Amino acid sequence: MKKSTLISFFALSVIFAGQAFGYSLYFATPGSAVGLNQTAEVSVWISGLGNYAAPNLGAYDLEIGFNPGVLQFESLSFAGYLGYPGNSIPLYELSSPGVLSILETSLFNGVLNTLQPGAFPLFSIQFTLTALENSTLTFLSAGLSDGAGNAIYADLQPASVYAVPIPSSLLLLSAAVLGLGAYRRKHLKKLG
Repeated sequence: MKKSTLISFFALSVIFAGQAFGYSLYFATPGSAVGLNQTAEVSVWISGLGNYAAPNLGAYDLEIGFNPGVLQFESLSFAGYLGYPGNSIPLYELSSPGVLSILETSLFNGVLNTLQPGAFPLFSIQFTLTALENSTLTFLSAGLSDGAGNAIYADLQPASVYAVPIPSSLLLLSAAVLGLGAYRRKHLKKLG
């Protein structure tokens, strides 16, 4: 009985080792609300790694979900902390509506510690806001590993892109103009 408890405890400690070190994967969204047909740039960051020391990040394979009725994917640019351009293999695709798959693997793991601070962006995504609604961004899946190929488990934090709301004063003004138009038509019918 004691042996199985010890094995269970060890297995759980290995599974949750990433959370114990405080690794986080999160979105940095625009600081202000985005207007209709404007570009929203969203960066994906990792934190909790060594500051120019081990542990580092050697590869990631992510799936990001978003609302395709609100956000239209435009482009993606890699940040370079895994050695891009030239020393990493970066790939991305819109695998289905609302799902963006991103992969990057470093080709020179020996110098990752010289490239990576404790927190850094992995890439930036450019979206166009196509509807005046807020849209949540989530990590649907996340596979991370250090330069030696060991798995890294990170806390995955969702975020939202906020749309500029239609001001209530504009709605009130629109209602007033429509009311005046209706009153004028009614008044002209009585005269005519």
